[in-house]
Amino acid sequence: MAIAIRTVDANGMCQSPAAGLSLLVKREWIQKAGSLSASHDGGEFVPVDGGVNRACRGFNANDNLNSYYDLFTKPSLDECKELCMQAVGCQGIEFSNSGRCEIWTRADGIGASRAAFGYTCMKYQAAGTGASTTIPPAHDGVFVAVDGGVNRACRGFNADDSSDTYYSLFIKPSLDDCKLLCGQTVSCQGIEFSSSGRCEIWTRADGIGASRAAFGYTCMKYQAASTPRTTSQTTTSTTQACRGEIRWANHPDKCLNVANGGTEPGTNVQLWDCTSNAEDSNFLIPEGGRGLIHWAVHPSLCLGVAGGSHADGTKIQLEVCDSSSPNQTFRVTPDNSSHTIQWDNNLQKCLDVQDGSRSNGANLQLWWCLPEGWEHTYNQQFLAGSSGSCEGSSTDHSTDPISTTRTTTASIPENACCSEFGKWPDVDGVTCGSCRALVSTAPYGGRCDKYCESFGHACVEAAEESDESCSVKYSARCEQVIHDTSDMLCTCQSPTAPATCSSPAPSPSPSLVWFDEFDGDGSIDGSKWGFDLGGGGWGNNELQFYTDRLDNSRREGGVLKVIAKCEDYGGNSFTSARLVSRDRGDWGPGHRIEVRAKIPTGRGTWPAIWMLPTDWEYGGWPDSGEIDIMEHVGCNTGSVVGTIHTEAFNHMKHTEKGNSKWLEDVGAWHTYAIEWQDTILHWYVDGIHYHNFTGNLNDPAEWPFNKRFHLLLNIAVGGNWGGYCLNGNPPSCNSWEEFRAEQVMEVDYVRVYAL
Repeated sequence: MAIAIRTVDANGMCQSPAAGLSLLVKREWIQKAGSLSASHDGGEFVPVDGGVNRACRGFNANDNLNSYYDLFTKPSLDECKELCMQAVGCQGIEFSNSGRCEIWTRADGIGASRAAFGYTCMKYQAAGTGASTTIPPAHDGVFVAVDGGVNRACRGFNADDSSDTYYSLFIKPSLDDCKLLCGQTVSCQGIEFSSSGRCEIWTRADGIGASRAAFGYTCMKYQAASTPRTTSQTTTSTTQACRGEIRWANHPDKCLNVANGGTEPGTNVQLWDCTSNAEDSNFLIPEGGRGLIHWAVHPSLCLGVAGGSHADGTKIQLEVCDSSSPNQTFRVTPDNSSHTIQWDNNLQKCLDVQDGSRSNGANLQLWWCLPEGWEHTYNQQFLAGSSGSCEGSSTDHSTDPISTTRTTTASIPENACCSEFGKWPDVDGVTCGSCRALVSTAPYGGRCDKYCESFGHACVEAAEESDESCSVKYSARCEQVIHDTSDMLCTCQSPTAPATCSSPAPSPSPSLVWFDEFDGDGSIDGSKWGFDLGGGGWGNNELQFYTDRLDNSRREGGVLKVIAKCEDYGGNSFTSARLVSRDRGDWGPGHRIEVRAKIPTGRGTWPAIWMLPTDWEYGGWPDSGEIDIMEHVGCNTGSVVGTIHTEAFNHMKHTEKGNSKWLEDVGAWHTYAIEWQDTILHWYVDGIHYHNFTGNLNDPAEWPFNKRFHLLLNIAVGGNWGGYCLNGNPPSCNSWEEFRAEQVMEVDYVRVYAL
């Protein structure tokens, strides 16, 4: 059989590909046999954005989780429509020329679409309903508080795991209304509700596994009365995938292969003889044909599009698996013979054999999907063969490489706390006793929790090594990413370890020690903030005059507004505000500083969330240090930057240490944070770690970050960096692309936690 995904028998079990069924049926549909009814009369299908050559999405163009729909194959658009009309709760369909029929069933339905050659997207409106998002009656069930529930924000299986792929966002007036919406949503796993009315309906199957302190939030799991649910990591995984080779249909003796069996992210995916290096040619194809394609040898590594580039010729490579990354999600289109593998982030792009070469080592690349009948379409046709069964289809998960629970038959060493080191994967030649070893970071994304889980153990401790030995450079949390090194020290414990062994280290619960929610309207809280005032360029040739007027900063509707305006004031042509917490809020190592903000993007703007030393004990700038939590300049819209400046590392010497993260929706709400530990600083955007810094801890020229600092919130105008694209001119107050009359940074909250 040439299809990369499995068929399902009447018991919801994977069948051998030889069964040849053309209908892909999800287990949920089989179990609820009563969900199909006679065809509704009088319903209407409404094209989304014209319908033709459009692929359906949720409420933004990247919102395409397979939790929205159930997947079938149908020979025609009309038969896909008919199936929708027979399905209770159908919100609409996506149909492709290959016969792929998606029945969209999630309550919030289809809200957007994106261009995709050969696809059709249509909403369904049942007769008499007036809308296609009718919500079923609430289920009877129980809400269980997570870690006490109150003042807790929900997370996945670690305290930083907050990807918006877990939930759908609504606004509700009360916690009870949020609970009710969860009860009305078939796949709801739980809720996060905030006092501002933010209601997150968590729907992803692996649900809520952790929480972290967050003032004004409530986190609760939901357990339906008729279908008890558990979201513990120790439950058996329901993730399913077919394991096998992905052959090139034009030359079936050639397979997709990981170059030289390399485990470093960025390793090429190439074409190679199927009979050679066969293990390197084994992959795990996602259930339903849409999702991550794992490398079976190291399931923590997945196929990805290099840099997320849409350009033809972009290489296909190995990347650390990230289910929230649009770079790594692909569609395998079933057509019973051969198929294309489309990139889900741009359905007009397909996997392609470079130059149609059949030579060993020919690269896999991204290329425009060629319409049927065009020359060279054979470059994009693949046969993904199963080894005879689909991973996760049986009750024995001991060999399932992507199951969240595993058993191990490895012998237990004398201390009985962990498997013998000979059974540990990717050990880098050094074992330290007491269940600790030096291991490779690359296959596990620099995380010891992922490493230990890869062979059925739990992480107890994590650390960065020193000098390729058992010496600890700095300690880390198990779920913390250890960057800029090829190996790490992980302490792992077997699930069968006796009580005398150390318990796996829990994620710490930070405590809220300082905050401003900016509730209400009016002036800024003077017990928490002061102002820096004046003009003079501020050392960067900036153009604004900072004031403490309500015109430039105020609370409005429960958010802080920092407003930069076009106006003559104090000898300057612009005004703005610079709030400082100096002597009202000052912190040092052992804290997390978190700010949820919506920043301006006009050319000439320079919004910043940053920190300066309160006491300047090592001297003036930059000797006593600077920590930039977030900076953005309108001359480079989309790139937010986190940086430090010290005597040794600063932009005057072109030695500053920083990193940037690209945000497609940079002007939307995002949460910017640092975690400041005794030996290292970490930067996050929306819970995603993107930068860290550590220096010589005994040299203030590199590490002045052992003193107290305070927070600053401001918008600068122009300046050496903020106005670099304006050719020495001030930003235009009349241009829509530049400054306009004013630019506003909004801040929902500032929260500081003791770690």
